[in-house]
Amino acid sequence: MLKLKRKPLPILDLSVTNNESNNSQFFSVEHLAKVTGIPYIITQEVDIAKNYSMILSSSLFTSTTFSADEKTTLTNYVQNGGVLVAPRIEEENFYPLFGIDGYENSNARFEICWDSTLDHIQADGHNFGSHSVGHFFDFGDDDVLTNFPYQSKIGRSFSGAVSNIYKMPVTISDVFYSNPISIFNYFDKANTWLDITRKNHANGAPTVLLIHPNRNYKLEGMSYYLDGLPNDVNIMEFEKSGDFWRAREDFVFSSELVGNELTITIPDSVGLTNDISFIVADGQSLSDIYIVNELGAALNFTHEPWEGNDVIVYFGDFVNSTDSFVKTNDEASLKVFPNPIKQHLNIEFEMSHAGNLQIDLFDINGKKVASLLDGFKSNGKHQLQKTFAPNEFSKGIYFVVMQNKNGIIGRTKVVLM
Repeated sequence: MLKLKRKPLPILDLSVTNNESNNSQFFSVEHLAKVTGIPYIITQEVDIAKNYSMILSSSLFTSTTFSADEKTTLTNYVQNGGVLVAPRIEEENFYPLFGIDGYENSNARFEICWDSTLDHIQADGHNFGSHSVGHFFDFGDDDVLTNFPYQSKIGRSFSGAVSNIYKMPVTISDVFYSNPISIFNYFDKANTWLDITRKNHANGAPTVLLIHPNRNYKLEGMSYYLDGLPNDVNIMEFEKSGDFWRAREDFVFSSELVGNELTITIPDSVGLTNDISFIVADGQSLSDIYIVNELGAALNFTHEPWEGNDVIVYFGDFVNSTDSFVKTNDEASLKVFPNPIKQHLNIEFEMSHAGNLQIDLFDINGKKVASLLDGFKSNGKHQLQKTFAPNEFSKGIYFVVMQNKNGIIGRTKVVLM
């Protein structure tokens, strides 16, 4: 998903200004913006970057990077509330701005031992965190500090061209060095996978599971892991995941905020699929959100409240293909389990009012493939079970939709394995 701010993030490209021999510094910063899904612009002009609430610099600030006027502009920018991010500061005029006294070049490693300084820093309202990286034997020569797919440079050279191959970092695997996975502990190992995946999921990061299918208990552990995933986790096959990220990189759009109305323009050249969605930051504060093509014609998108004050905007083919249902304010809850499913689908739902009810199964293209319930139901909690014949439906993503006479009152996604 792409998170839309009211203005894009400017990347201040200093590659030419700093006479850098290659674009590796800029390449890294642009990748950061891409994987976080933040729209961005690229500029070499401080006077353009200063018009935004945050500036992300591609590389270091030296004594010759900026003119005297540009140094004054950036200083005033921060003092007036702007956020300036840079990887390294060598220009002493910027020391007070970044709260440092200087710098020293060194390849040595140091251990930090916190004493009373920690209490002082915490008293100033700062938070502490740590990070680590797993070195799997399978990928010992290609360790990375990212969960996200990325493109590297050809020939392992910072000056090389960008490869058109996407690398997919493995997050979790069945390789455990100190206590290898076995028939006696594979459920414990699967719980470790689940713990890591839930944390990644909370941060909006993907998780790649590597399984060597040379033991049946590994597949049983994987099945246990899949059954334990949160319902809103999207499960993709490896190749499809790569296709998704390639399409995401190629996806272009523009946005404009006029008054309290946001318009997102998507070119006709973009192929619209159910995988397209946006998160609009503080979107619930807007009066309207419009999705249009280059001619201004409305496109088939739907938006709903998301976490906090955000709004999710997604391609609405699924909604329109079900007789233009409109989500109502009727109170209802809908839960399906297990998810993913194999043959047996259990549905729990609760109605605040008695009435006629339909529960149907739709594929990802919005086609109704099965009727699960059609009849009168009293208010309160209900349960329903549906058993599918082997190979009755193709593996993939489906939607369980619950509706009454007023429209959709419940909808959830299921994965058929």
